[in-house]
Amino acid sequence: MKISHHLSSIFRTVAHRAKLVLRHRRNLLNGTFTVRKWHQLFAEARSLASNNQVALEVRYATIGGYLFTQYFLTEFWRTSPSPCDLCGTDADAVEFIYVNNVSRIVRCMSCDLEFIERIPPGGIDVFFDFLGNDQHANTLGEEFWGNPDWQRGRHATLKKFIGDVDTNCSPVALEIGCGSGEQLAIVRDAMKWHVVGTEIGDGLVRRGREQFGLDLQTITLEELEFRAGQFDAILAFHVLEHLQRPSLLFEKARRWLKPHGRLVIEIPSARLRESTPVQRRSQLHGYFNIHHTHFFNDDTFARYCERFGFRIVRTNIGHDPDGLLIMGYCCELNPTPT
Repeated sequence: MKISHHLSSIFRTVAHRAKLVLRHRRNLLNGTFTVRKWHQLFAEARSLASNNQVALEVRYATIGGYLFTQYFLTEFWRTSPSPCDLCGTDADAVEFIYVNNVSRIVRCMSCDLEFIERIPPGGIDVFFDFLGNDQHANTLGEEFWGNPDWQRGRHATLKKFIGDVDTNCSPVALEIGCGSGEQLAIVRDAMKWHVVGTEIGDGLVRRGREQFGLDLQTITLEELEFRAGQFDAILAFHVLEHLQRPSLLFEKARRWLKPHGRLVIEIPSARLRESTPVQRRSQLHGYFNIHHTHFFNDDTFARYCERFGFRIVRTNIGHDPDGLLIMGYCCELNPTPT
């Protein structure tokens, strides 16, 4: 098919989405028409349309949705591409691999880390305030975290990773991205730890305080500070892939943990480029999850640990409903950090 036909399909999607938005507001948020904007928009549309493998797999509606988000709903198109958070490689040394309705995904050619090309301050969730409303908090709490099967599985994982810590010493756990606290309640009530939690969504924090009586605060990782050596364990389940800078979590955890403390992280860890097209388009843990800023695998996670002086001591393997790999890691500080 000719590129001109691809472009026509893409721009029909952009126009359709603009029409839908204009029904509900008088003007598009960033609808100013400039020569620079249209030149860059057309150049990017042509580039994406010419990549037949990706264009045919994601379909033109996705590319049109991406362009609409970047150029009309937000000012993402103006921001500079992000450098690699893992190795620091310049944004020019990456290759384009995929696109979803919000972002282009690129791969660092030096360390293989995959991430979205333009990461807004705080990440996608913070920028769009996805977790800020009570309705979303209640839905997650009741339909997902409140599921007995989920709670049994999470309890088993926590016992495997931190169950052998002597509770007579009054251990303290911090959970970053604790949701509404269902997991922290397990650590406190079933495992007899003292617990503290943080989350970026007010609705989630309110629910956790009211339902479980937990010590939670609404704050981003960038703003968060604790004294050195305060925690016996730091938990971050499905948080790392949402962050603007995953390295910041490792950096702060290394400072806040006691010498024999544990960093427990769970992340999607599939090699998506080697997965099926259906898995790559998964909205759970594939490239179509618009909330994710980074896409890890075993190798890139291990490189983060090595960089910040952690070693992986235990792992837990699982799969999501789409068959994509979910990895849990229990990490400890090396005796002599590198």
